[in-house]
Amino acid sequence: MDTSGRTVEAPWDGPSLGHSWESAVLGPFALRQGRAPARDSEVVLDGALAGRLDAGVGDTVRLAGPDGLRPYEVSGVADPPRRLARQYAALHTSREAKRLTRSAQPVRAVGVLGKRTTDSAALRRQVEKAVTAQYGDDAGSLVVASGAGRADAEFWDVPSPAARLSSLVGTFGVLSLFVAGFVVSGTLTLAVAGRLTEIGLLRAVAATKGQIRRMIAVEVLLVTVAAALFGVPGGIGVAMLLHRMLVNGEVLPPSFALSVGPVAPWATVGLAAVVAQLAAFAAARRASRVRPVEVLRESAAPAPRLGRQRVLLGVGVLAGAGGCLGAVATGCLGAVATGRLDGGGGTTESMVLVLMIGMALLAPLVCRVAGALFLAPVTWLLPRDGALAVRNLLRQNARLAATVTPLVLALSLTGTLLCIPLITSQGAQRAERERLLADHVVSSAGPGIAPGYAERAARLPGMAAASGQLSVDGELSRADAGQDDEASVVGGSLVAVRAEAVPDLLDLGVRAGSLARLGDSSVALGDSAARGLGVTVGDRVRVNWDDGGRDTYRVAAVFSRDRDFADALLPRSSAARHAADPLDDTVLVRTAPATVTVAGRLAMRSAAATPGGLARAVS
Repeated sequence: MDTSGRTVEAPWDGPSLGHSWESAVLGPFALRQGRAPARDSEVVLDGALAGRLDAGVGDTVRLAGPDGLRPYEVSGVADPPRRLARQYAALHTSREAKRLTRSAQPVRAVGVLGKRTTDSAALRRQVEKAVTAQYGDDAGSLVVASGAGRADAEFWDVPSPAARLSSLVGTFGVLSLFVAGFVVSGTLTLAVAGRLTEIGLLRAVAATKGQIRRMIAVEVLLVTVAAALFGVPGGIGVAMLLHRMLVNGEVLPPSFALSVGPVAPWATVGLAAVVAQLAAFAAARRASRVRPVEVLRESAAPAPRLGRQRVLLGVGVLAGAGGCLGAVATGCLGAVATGRLDGGGGTTESMVLVLMIGMALLAPLVCRVAGALFLAPVTWLLPRDGALAVRNLLRQNARLAATVTPLVLALSLTGTLLCIPLITSQGAQRAERERLLADHVVSSAGPGIAPGYAERAARLPGMAAASGQLSVDGELSRADAGQDDEASVVGGSLVAVRAEAVPDLLDLGVRAGSLARLGDSSVALGDSAARGLGVTVGDRVRVNWDDGGRDTYRVAAVFSRDRDFADALLPRSSAARHAADPLDDTVLVRTAPATVTVAGRLAMRSAAATPGGLARAVS
């Protein structure tokens, strides 16, 4: 905590990590001020954390750990070669670091530091040989990382902004190409329609179909190259501006550098050229296939009819996408009603894109029908001029469709992308409200809630039940499954709770069994995990913990409200010792009916602040 009492969190969702001073050499952390910690009440801070806390050598800071906040005297300030940007580090004595760990998990990673003259490749081979000799057949589950892979091995659970950004950029890149294809196609259709007389004259003087298509394709290619000369530098400039805005808006960390290599510009130009050529082929196809006399006639009065194949294809696409979208919508409504909202947003967006393609195929017909309906009042208000305008517009329905379709598709796509996340979020919030029986949810404003807080809250006057929710890493499998039977393994979210408090705190929509049967040797499974494992109430499942341990439990209940919550509820008495982090994510508290008083509520909120203001209660 800083001098004002506010909790200081590591930037960009990174961790605040405590280390033993003996491991500082792996950083390597070099003392900039002060000395190494000599007593358990002393600590060395990294430069970024010391600056954020405005603390120097001799000052006292309070750090949160499994037993709440504890004061430490700053004995020194140390920095690695590169300033930490996504985490904070505090270095304790080895005895204090071991006490703060309070976990039965073995060491997750071991660092090996060679001498300056040691060949890194040879050292890696020696380490791999030593691991194989030590662990034998189990050595395949261990990874020897070097170079850039060291960060992935050490911070395996820290999300990278690059992963999130790549998914976002990929999605919007595909959507941009999709919309651009319709815009370019519409523009070329109008351009070709305006040159039908010229094309008819060329066909009349023996120009072939291929020559007409090549003429339009070459013209489009020249326009694409000219646009690329201005668009690529402009795009790089926009990317630099967007990167600066995202960094200033704290969406991206300052350490996330913008890299523009030779691949991205060339790939962009190539994709744009392909889209433009496809649009040019679609626009030139009909004009090149019509005979010269028909082209000259159509230059004055384009035929309003659509091809039979295009109509059948458009109707088929609309029917198929409409049926799939209806099934997805029905499933989502049913899931929201039962509190089991699936992550079907991606499926819905895909179906909307297919619907857009179907509407684009039938756009001239739709424009003709819509024009007849919506422009009819014009003929009533302006009998002569209005009738001429409507008749001309309906005869030019192909050009109208080419102009309107890109705008309609862009608006519908934007509306879909904005509405689906909102609906999904509302469904998740509704499922959360239906699942909770607790009156209060205590969440952490820091790294977590001390393990003893739930027990203290349960002993307050007027409290019916309280339990912390602790995330544990592991995999579920059938107890009778072999070690190599991967089909029976489900890797999901595991939550450890006080078994006796679950029926009073959560309404999980139990489908089989009873939450009252939860105990030290039983587990409650979500529907998805139970189906994946092929087990039901009374069967036995095995949990393969990430620390290498194994425990076997009997299934006491199967519940339906497992989405965005947990695949399995495990007894805290046996699961907590396998947690890498002993701090609770949240604490659920329920007051006894008709017995809670204002003093009791205030006492609970006061207890929430006991770990140094790190927790807050939400009613």
